[in-house]
Amino acid sequence: MLNDYQLHEIEVEATNPVNADGRFTKKRSARLFIGQTKDGNVRRFRDDVPDDIIEELNEVVDEEPTVTDLFAGLTYVEEYKRILGKQAPVQRVSSGLGYRYPDEI
Repeated sequence: MLNDYQLHEIEVEATNPVNADGRFTKKRSARLFIGQTKDGNVRRFRDDVPDDIIEELNEVVDEEPTVTDLFAGLTYVEEYKRILGKQAPVQRVSSGLGYRYPDEI
């Protein structure tokens, strides 16, 4: 049985084409995606984000707590915006919930 992290990885890559490095290839995809699960944080980057910015973002994502309350949201949103702003201004931030059905209903 796949855990929530693994299921979220599948969902993210099914809805956003990725290259061999796991980076989003559509220019309309998010430059940074963080999907929180109780099993860890799924992260993906768009393929035009420079490696040095990804490295800096990864350092912050590594500090992001694994959630127990999925309504809590990300802790370091302003830091992500600051780092992404080195490449280009952040135009939009979005968040929301993903859902899955329990093994038995």
